Amino acid sequence: MERMIRSSCNTSTNRLMTLVSKNAGNRGPGDVERVLKQNGPDIFQDIRIVEQIPAGGRTYRNLASAGDYHRFLAAFWRSQLPYSDEMRALLSLSNRDRIVDGVDSMPDNVRVYDKTGSTSMLCGDMGIVDNRATERSRNTWPGSMPVERILARGNAVANACCGDIAPDRPDVFNHGVFTAYFKKGDVPAPDEWGVLAAWAWGMSSSMSPVATMR
Repeated sequence: MERMIRSSCNTSTNRLMTLVSKNAGNRGPGDVERVLKQNGPDIFQDIRIVEQIPAGGRTYRNLASAGDYHRFLAAFWRSQLPYSDEMRALLSLSNRDRIVDGVDSMPDNVRVYDKTGSTSMLCGDMGIVDNRATERSRNTWPGSMPVERILARGNAVANACCGDIAPDRPDVFNHGVFTAYFKKGDVPAPDEWGVLAAWAWGMSSSMSPVATMR
């Protein structure tokens, strides 16, 4: 499993497919598709598995979709899948991934959970970048704004993170400013404020003390 995740080892993938098939009818690669759809029908809607990966890895008979990947990652992140903790450990291992290596820099506090490789002409990695704001991570990417030019014109720069107001996570209404308005487990009604409104309010409110600073 580790070799399949970290180095996109096709031999390891085929071995895992064989093990799944042996415990699900022993009818071949199609057993893997049936197991996935039986256990995650709301996640694996477009997947098609009809063969093991051939030598060289070039096959377009097996199919997947960006939608399946998205639904899988969302369920994985919310710990809605069996063995989510084990998968989190595997997906967090360093690998030859494009998500980290394909950028100029990555702050030390950022965790990346991803699977390297390509499937069905969807080339590259799929994964999650866990970028949670901390005091240590503030302003670690100053290149995103022309700070020197702003200061040179006599203006000031203030840095704020919307995640401090309301974290971008599934149970957001149990955290941040929402805890002052909602009981644990409650969610706002359709006509009440949500995450975007909380971010807008927080960012706007933060300007008040900044405007009075000397």
